[in-house]
Amino acid sequence: MIETERLTVKKVSAQFEKLKEHIAEENGEPKMAEGEERFVVRIKLFNPESRTIYAYKTRRRVLYDNSTRKLTICLHDNHINEDHPLAQHLTMPKFLPLEGKSENEIKLSLPKIIKRILSAGERGGSANFYQELRVAEAEEIEVEIAHQDTPFYYNPKMSNAAQLRDWGRAIVKSKFKIDKPREGK
Repeated sequence: MIETERLTVKKVSAQFEKLKEHIAEENGEPKMAEGEERFVVRIKLFNPESRTIYAYKTRRRVLYDNSTRKLTICLHDNHINEDHPLAQHLTMPKFLPLEGKSENEIKLSLPKIIKRILSAGERGGSANFYQELRVAEAEEIEVEIAHQDTPFYYNPKMSNAAQLRDWGRAIVKSKFKIDKPREGK
């Protein structure tokens, strides 16, 4: 297993796109209404190795800071603590085989606004239970993508969270400033 990053993130771009048809769950994304406008992030990856490398294809965590307009998209499960009650219900991510010496694209679709549930401490007695994260206003995008030189194989004798953390030790991280996203096509 590789321990350090091997992939190169060549480019990250974002734009608004209107979906032209009803799409069922695809790449771990939820079902969306026909014609809904989404914030689409495209990540171009290059595999400099002479053999295939496998990478996460689905987003696992999205962080956004309204004040700095920084969007962080994690395509790994290293943030999951296997003792957390939700760890046992962790869904299996999709993986993308990246042929050697080739360039590939990962396309991620996000709503323009994500509602984050506030903890009791953050609410402080307020009736407001969520914070609106305006991801479509992002000016900087950081991507973190786990990859490995072997495909992921589930072992029923180990916890899913522990396996995904172990498999995803090699993570490529890149930051990109983005222009104001273009309106949909």
